[in-house]
Amino acid sequence: MMRQVEYPATRLPIVLNQLLNESNQNIINAVVGALLVAQQSYLPSESVPAFLKETADFFVKKARTTSDEKMKLFCIEKAIQFLHSKDHLEMMS
Repeated sequence: MMRQVEYPATRLPIVLNQLLNESNQNIINAVVGALLVAQQSYLPSESVPAFLKETADFFVKKARTTSDEKMKLFCIEKAIQFLHSKDHLEMMS
């Protein structure tokens, strides 16, 4: 059974940090869907850059800490999806 929970969109990166040790890619992918919807629909435009930075930082951190190659590639792909600033692009390159 799954419970539906409502969070303010700005809190989603905080929720992500609780998934740092999560190994189930499907769960993380479901959260990514919520992140994309939050970014496009619910966040005020001035909050989007910080939101994208926090989200990309999470995926970079998760990619660095996991030993599972599939999860590492998944996290790098998701980090790239949320890259926004020039600093992030330089860091990822």
